[in-house]
Amino acid sequence: PQPQPKYIDEHTPIFVMEVGTAPKSLVDDLLTSVKLKIAFISENRIPKYAVTFSYVEGKIQGSVVSGPQVLDIYKEVRLQCFETSECDATELFGEIGTKLKYQDWSFERKEKLKHMAHNESLGYTDGTLGQTLWTGELQVCVAQNEPVHGLEKHKEYNKLLQISVKEACTRAGTDEIGSIKNSPFRAPTGHQVYSNYALVSGTIPKNKDFPDLFTNRCKEDNISLMALNIERKLVENIIGTFKKCYYFYVHIQDSQYLHIEL
Repeated sequence: PQPQPKYIDEHTPIFVMEVGTAPKSLVDDLLTSVKLKIAFISENRIPKYAVTFSYVEGKIQGSVVSGPQVLDIYKEVRLQCFETSECDATELFGEIGTKLKYQDWSFERKEKLKHMAHNESLGYTDGTLGQTLWTGELQVCVAQNEPVHGLEKHKEYNKLLQISVKEACTRAGTDEIGSIKNSPFRAPTGHQVYSNYALVSGTIPKNKDFPDLFTNRCKEDNISLMALNIERKLVENIIGTFKKCYYFYVHIQDSQYLHIEL
């Protein structure tokens, strides 16, 4: 087992992620004890949480640190980054670091600088679409002859990785976290398939005949959703008159290629 940092104990909240399409170099970095793997969740560029990452039994585990020690961790990480590369650290933290001879570092925040170390919500939370009913990986199968947008886009990133890991990571973070990195592929059936994480929200009807579509029992089986490219008026005026017609909202983690197809 990997040694845990001093601020991690058995009471620290954790979350687990699948490795997915992460490159082998990322897994190697998670396995090494030489590097500290950490992310900051911030508000107005002030860190509120620190998340340390490790590789455990084939999955990525994140340990969430909160409280006053988060700022101490942030200051320690910032100092080490500036000691390693002042130029890169300036872009990471959005701060100018100054160190005079025989003195400690001093830091000044610059509002117009990049600050990639601070992961912040964009503030677009919409609470009107109902509670979260299901989250997981959703495969969208597109039946058409012409190639879908972003088909085999991952090959471009693989080529770029051979040239510059830093440039590939920068582009991937800037471009998209959905179908650009996890690009569509051709299935043996002939379908072109997008495979992205998705969330289904809405309100479960109080109808005793409604199937347990979003229960844990149904998660053991494969569930299919069929979408038809029809006008909304048809849904509202005709299909909506059926007694057993229910509305749910499907949010797919992609805002470019897949949305163009849909």
